Amino acid sequence: MNIAGIDFEALEKKWKSTLVARQKVGDLTGGAVTPATMAYYDRMKKGPASGRYLGRKMVYEVRDLINWLITLNEKEAI
Repeated sequence: MNIAGIDFEALEKKWKSTLVARQKVGDLTGGAVTPATMAYYDRMKKGPASGRYLGRKMVYEVRDLINWLITLNEKEAI
């Protein structure tokens, strides 16, 4: 899906894992979304539903994160 010039499916395809750590979200999104932004949405209980701690790292399923970004992009500017 391409919204506002962002090809979300290309983001998913380029990622080599089914999971992405919060600290790597910026790498996935080209810096458009920062780990601090994700931490904020997680604290507000508005982050991706798949967000879970794996050891000491917060991780998200890539597909869920992409869907969350699409929904967030439709609702508000990040």
